[in-house]
Amino acid sequence: MTDKKVEIAEKLNDTRHDLMIFFDGLDEAGWETAVYDEETTWTITDILRHLVDSERGMTGMMAQWQQGKDPVPADFDLARWNNRAIQKTAEKSPQELLNSFRENRINLLSFIDTL
Repeated sequence: MTDKKVEIAEKLNDTRHDLMIFFDGLDEAGWETAVYDEETTWTITDILRHLVDSERGMTGMMAQWQQGKDPVPADFDLARWNNRAIQKTAEKSPQELLNSFRENRINLLSFIDTL
């Protein structure tokens, strides 16, 4: 890895470590705390759902850009995408989401290593 990639990986690892400390400290009620209220109310679990989907999606988009493709459709609607991502993972437990969160980070770091 180049120095810049090492620096990026370290920053990603450090910030993820801090976030995992927060998540690890939550009890069952904590996961259901409402933290965002625009058109719909999002809980901490919903925020994690969003983070899981976003990191997975962004890693895939970067891979497509690297191949010279444009992965974003002209009619892309971010609000619709975010709401759908929350709905699609509504049945997943926080632990299942955290497992995906860890897996996504491994995939992102692997992708960065290919740059």
